[in-house]
Amino acid sequence: MKITLLPDTYFIENLSVSPLQDRMYCIFDLEGTGINPVVESVTQFGAMHYQRGQICKHFHHLHVQTNLYQNLWRN
Repeated sequence: MKITLLPDTYFIENLSVSPLQDRMYCIFDLEGTGINPVVESVTQFGAMHYQRGQICKHFHHLHVQTNLYQNLWRN
């Protein structure tokens, strides 16, 4: 593999990548009260399938539970 560095980009010889814009992506989003799982919790979860600039499917859920960490690691 030969990599050629150019001023604003680079070129890799013999590398083939299928067009990324044709692929479907699943994008997730979590909203929460903070980042410490011991005292904070997830309040909302969302996901969507995205392809070629279009939202194909979407899902969201408002989660009203106070301590997700305790319930995940209860056992």
